[in-house]
Amino acid sequence: MIPALVKGIVFKIIANKLLNLRISVTEELRRENYNKLPELHALSCCLKAVCTNEAVKSIETLRTSCGGHGYLESAGFYTLYKLAVTYQTYEGDNVVLLLQTARFLLKSFERARSKKLLIRGVSYFEDFVNREGKRLTFDDTLGGILQAIQAAAAGKVESAWISIERKNKIYSIEEATNQTGIELVRAAELHCHAFLLETAIDELDLAIRSSSPALGEVF
Repeated sequence: MIPALVKGIVFKIIANKLLNLRISVTEELRRENYNKLPELHALSCCLKAVCTNEAVKSIETLRTSCGGHGYLESAGFYTLYKLAVTYQTYEGDNVVLLLQTARFLLKSFERARSKKLLIRGVSYFEDFVNREGKRLTFDDTLGGILQAIQAAAAGKVESAWISIERKNKIYSIEEATNQTGIELVRAAELHCHAFLLETAIDELDLAIRSSSPALGEVF
């Protein structure tokens, strides 16, 4: 139950952050500033997909943890599951939405390769490109786990980018991209998980600093 509760809390934090970003972007659009619009679109797409997929997994995990009682209608899991699975397809099919995010990631990766300025959300591409394939030493701190997920996401984006470049020598860019769909979806999922963890860490640090020492130790 604890992992499901933690996911719910993080998803609520993310929803608030995304709403604030939307408000900020809307204000900037009135001034004809479109710089943050691609990031808002990419995050909205992957967060809808990943959060709804994770919700379904969590409900199923909780149901099975109840043994045979989890199958009873009185347990409530049937209603929850039936509702949650519909979120994976309506208001945008999750695979299609992840591919939308992947397009943004490919463009950002190309900017990183060209040494152009990146927004904060994909700035880890710069570190990945600058390392030129050198592996990082892993540590099991929250920061180390985040760095590992970001490295995996950047590596998957690079793999997809290389695949498209090779296939484009034979097929059109559209067909080459379509044939790399699985890699692109995985890259978008990893990027989203990295964003979820980074946001959770930031909020946790804020909670620790703004709490009493005793409560901060619990956090």
